[in-house]
Amino acid sequence: MPCSITKGRTEAAFLNRLMSAQVGSDVMLTDGRKGKIVLIHPNYPTRPLIALEDGFIDLSKTDSVQIKEIFG
Repeated sequence: MPCSITKGRTEAAFLNRLMSAQVGSDVMLTDGRKGKIVLIHPNYPTRPLIALEDGFIDLSKTDSVQIKEIFG
């Protein structure tokens, strides 16, 4: 059985690859705005940079908005 450090690194690597595959995908945010994933942060793979119609939102810098749905 792998030690917890190895297991944690494996899970993090899997999550990073999974989210990296979503770059370019359209998303719906919990506040109703639509955007596109443009950058995955290596330390926060589930909190990417999102391009919006009127700018960008860095989900790694806010807890008030999350991805509700990924399209494509």
